[in-house]
Amino acid sequence: MDVLKFLTVLLLLFFPLGEVTRFSIGNSIAFTLIDILVGVLVLNWIAFIALKKMKARSSLLYRPVFIFVGTAILSLFINYSLFTQYELFVSSLYLLRWILYSCVLFIIMYFNTEFKTIIKKLLLLSGGIIVLIGFIQYFFYQNLRNLFYLGWDDHLYRLFSSFFDPNYAGSFYVLYFLFVLGFVFEDIRKKDRKKITLFSAIEMITGIAIVLTYSRSAMISLLVSTSIFFVLIRKKKLLLLSFVLVVFIFVALSPFFYIENINIFRTASGMARIESMNNALTIIKDYPILGVGFNTYRYVQIKYGFRKGIGALVSHADAGTDNSFLFVFATIGVIGLIAYLNLWNRIIKKFLNLFKKTHSVESILVLCSIIAIFIDSLFVNSLFFPPLMLWMWILIGIMG
Repeated sequence: MDVLKFLTVLLLLFFPLGEVTRFSIGNSIAFTLIDILVGVLVLNWIAFIALKKMKARSSLLYRPVFIFVGTAILSLFINYSLFTQYELFVSSLYLLRWILYSCVLFIIMYFNTEFKTIIKKLLLLSGGIIVLIGFIQYFFYQNLRNLFYLGWDDHLYRLFSSFFDPNYAGSFYVLYFLFVLGFVFEDIRKKDRKKITLFSAIEMITGIAIVLTYSRSAMISLLVSTSIFFVLIRKKKLLLLSFVLVVFIFVALSPFFYIENINIFRTASGMARIESMNNALTIIKDYPILGVGFNTYRYVQIKYGFRKGIGALVSHADAGTDNSFLFVFATIGVIGLIAYLNLWNRIIKKFLNLFKKTHSVESILVLCSIIAIFIDSLFVNSLFFPPLMLWMWILIGIMG
């Protein structure tokens, strides 16, 4: 157990590095240091269970996870004739990564309350470092164009932190904002003025970071999720503050709308998202039951002519579509989508029941985080971005 705790601490300490430690070995295969640490953690967990001859702790989430994974494997098997063996191998690595990351949830459940408290503090620290990295990047490295050859989009004048993408950075900052908001209200109940001041300052800085990503999906998910948070926490008067902040942000940003990359009303990215969703719907129409195989999406886009050339094999964006639910539907079909929604349905029901019984800040935090990432995933594939997956699984594990 001590080894598992050590590896979990190590994972959280390196978490802020995000995509900085991404290693590509060519042919669409890449991994990060976080992927490696998650893999080592899971292997040690399996060894721990085997050596101690223990049963994995009971959880209502085991079955829906197994069903989703089983459906994903079946989708690959059914569509094997559409791809080369190498393409199937690469696609299966995506599924393996999803399985490893989901196992983190069950590992966190093994830990006692004291260690879960330590994990909360480490999440607070790691998130804060990612915010700090974002500001350093924003002031000293505002252009990703020189990394375009590595598959990154050339974001300009936007905060993208260690994720190299302002939309995913914005998604994370919203989740972190909600996480810290939980601390604020816990300390309000305890009447701890020093901590209230500290966490309020962190909230303000994180809010500025969200604005500097110029991610519309992040701003929408922030507005909706915090509004619901205030309603559930019974602080409805703070809803007005949320809307005032939105108006203030709009006014503050409006002088810079002439720059396309930071124009809230920019149309180029919106049209690209619509095209991406239409491509997914075309694939869904042809493969509605079990999809084209998880995650063969990059290769399918090439076969359909949606993407061309070596750039399609390098670009990170071409491995998915700008909507997590359409991504699942296209790659695993309606059966896979039902299985995936069933998994989230179990999680939501669990925390709804906890909220009804206790009205705890923890239950509200998880529910609002799910709402935030669901809204965001309608515009970017945030539900399958590894750092966001890891954050959500850890959050659900420590709060459940």
